[in-house]
Amino acid sequence: MIVRAGSRRAGPIGRAALVSASVLILGVSTVARAEGKFALVIGTNSYPSIKGQFPELLYPEKDVDDLTLALEGEGFKVKSLKDNGTRRESIIRELTSFASRLTKDDTFLLAFSGHGVRNEPVNKETYWLTYDTQLESLDVAGIRLKHLLDYVQEIPASKKLVLLDHCYSGNITLMGGAPRGGDLDAAASGTGGTPRGPAGTVGLEARGQAADNAIPAESADHSGGLVLLAASYGFAFESAQWEHGIFTKAVIEAIRDFRADQGAPVGHGDGDGQVSVMELIAYVEDRVPDLARELHISQIVVPRQSWDAIGLAKWIIAKTRPIPKRDDMTRWSVQGWMTVVEYTKCVELFDLADESGKTHVALTTEQERKMQLIREVFANPGLAERAKARAIGGFCNQ
Repeated sequence: MIVRAGSRRAGPIGRAALVSASVLILGVSTVARAEGKFALVIGTNSYPSIKGQFPELLYPEKDVDDLTLALEGEGFKVKSLKDNGTRRESIIRELTSFASRLTKDDTFLLAFSGHGVRNEPVNKETYWLTYDTQLESLDVAGIRLKHLLDYVQEIPASKKLVLLDHCYSGNITLMGGAPRGGDLDAAASGTGGTPRGPAGTVGLEARGQAADNAIPAESADHSGGLVLLAASYGFAFESAQWEHGIFTKAVIEAIRDFRADQGAPVGHGDGDGQVSVMELIAYVEDRVPDLARELHISQIVVPRQSWDAIGLAKWIIAKTRPIPKRDDMTRWSVQGWMTVVEYTKCVELFDLADESGKTHVALTTEQERKMQLIREVFANPGLAERAKARAIGGFCNQ
């Protein structure tokens, strides 16, 4: 899972003696075939079958909600699984559905946020803890991480992005590859590889630990392949300050706020209005350690990919869309297409969005929802300007 930093709980708490699993999975089941971009996002705060045996999580479901919103804004058909929808049967059903429906021309994004555990006494394998997991029978109701990656390999989409937001996720490598920078388990775990809260921190909680498994690399040309972005070699953290896992927060900033397209110091992008997977990786790699330092902790992101640099630069995960400017809204107000109240609220919202783009202060979920609706309306070539003005004014005044 993730470690909670700065949460409402007191004292460092390990997610479990051997915790593991918080992967962001994006995919879809019943969706329009023409889109070609699919995501399955999974996360739950509730584990009634192991209640009292593991610390409660606060933010996986918010991770799901906000990441879903960001992806839908980029044209993904998203299937979200939360709470009792995160049973093993439901998750496997969705993954096998993707394998049967997607083609090589599609994009698939997988993400998960939740508890996990490494079965140290039996097989040293890592498992996702699903809603109905029983610790004494992990292979029955849990999902072995290595098996999960097998399901991903069976999905024929040529572009597959897997986001792992959990402790020790960096120990998973593509076949034949090695963890860049070495294995940091010893620096981030207790004796015997058991996760523990970093000394001197308050309210820390581990989200999980992933086993050192290898997944086969796919074709290493820029026609297709797999990208795996892991939250950490050691601990990964979530924070009450941001109400997200640190890794998830960085991913959402990169995609929803287009910060990965900005140049230094915010990102390493080229400012072309598009976020490539290469820019996503570069942004998240830099942003996560910065966020962790704000909480006086350490977290290092680990990328793995079978793509080359050309392919990563051409693979576009997000595009900016035009939005009206203050001059547009002033003209609409003068023409009577937008009321004074709507105009005032639009200006306030747009000022907040502009400030968010210059800082790391994110919009609220509701503010971002409004901005996405406004972008879609303004970019719609089938609407007359007056109709756009009326629709946008209505969104601002909601």
